[in-house]
Amino acid sequence: METIRSFIAIEPDPPARAWLEGWLGTLRERGGGVRWVRKENLHLTLRFLGEVPADRTDGVAAILAARARPVPPAPLEFDAPGTFGPRRSPRTYWLGILPGPGLDAVRAFQAGVEADLVAAGFPPEDRPFSPHFTIGRNPGGARVEGWESTLPSWPGAGRPGFVARGAVLFRSDLRPQGPIYTVLAEAPFAAPAGTEVARP
Repeated sequence: METIRSFIAIEPDPPARAWLEGWLGTLRERGGGVRWVRKENLHLTLRFLGEVPADRTDGVAAILAARARPVPPAPLEFDAPGTFGPRRSPRTYWLGILPGPGLDAVRAFQAGVEADLVAAGFPPEDRPFSPHFTIGRNPGGARVEGWESTLPSWPGAGRPGFVARGAVLFRSDLRPQGPIYTVLAEAPFAAPAGTEVARP
C-alpha cells in the first residue's frame, strides 16, 4: 500500500513569510554550511506523522477540521531565536513563539489533535510540543557566530508575528535539493462545518 510522508503545521501569512525570507537571505550570505530553509517551506510543525497509509489521510484531515472549527484565529508573536544541539555545533536553528493567548489556543488545538490521532490508532508523540519555526539545519555542525543579531526589525510598530488562521496537512517528498511540501488538506480555524479544503 502506498504511504505518504506527512505532517501537520501552521503556515505564516505572506508578510511574516517575507520578513523571515529577508532574514534568511542575510544568513545565506554568511555561508557556514548551514542549510537555511526556503521561504515556501517555513512553517510551525504541530505533529510529524511520518509514513502514513494513503487511505488514512482523509481521516487525519477530518480530525483537523473537527478540532479547528471552534478555535478562533490565533495571534502569534515571534520570540527570540535559538538552536538545538551543542552550543558550538548546533544541529538546528530556529525562531521561537512568544507565550500568550494565541499560543495557548494553538497548544490546546495541538493537544486535541494529538489525542484524536492516538485514539485513531496513531502512535503517540514521544516528545513534548515545542512551538518554533525551523529556519536552518546544520548537518556539518557549523557555528555561525552572531547570527542572532541579524534579526531584522519589523515594519511598523509592535513585535513581529502573524495571525494563525488554520492548520494544514502536508505531504513531504524528500529530494536531494531539499524537501518538497504539498498541501493535502486545510482546516481553517473558526470555520463552519463543511468549509475545510482538501486537495488531491
